Amino acid sequence: MKKLILGAVALVCATSALADHHGRGREQLNGFPGVYDIGPATATFTHDGHWVVTSKDARVAVTIMTYAISDGVMTIGTLSPPPFAPQAAQACMRSTPATYAIVDREGGFSLKVLSDPCPLRPDVLQRFDFTDYERPAQAQ
Repeated sequence: MKKLILGAVALVCATSALADHHGRGREQLNGFPGVYDIGPATATFTHDGHWVVTSKDARVAVTIMTYAISDGVMTIGTLSPPPFAPQAAQACMRSTPATYAIVDREGGFSLKVLSDPCPLRPDVLQRFDFTDYERPAQAQ
């Protein structure tokens, strides 16, 4: 019994070592929720319907959105628009949800606008392929 308990404790410690105090490193990698690579950034879709885009270089959130998926359609809201967006576009993104079709691709997906009246958001969201994220190798 003692060996079983010690083994369980060792397993918890080993898996915890792969994650930081925010739980990063324990996310499901692909799917929803999941983590995807989008070139210069990483898109994390959380279990509670948030979508956080984080810059790989600066390691800060570029934008925070909400998402819901039904029948292959993603409804998107924007909580914190990207700072490079003009004020009018930011105001539109904050107040107006959008819908996008999820287009399955080999190793990920892309988004195709169905309805989005906000300038800039469709250009940005349709520009990227969301590719399956591969966690970097851990330093030994």
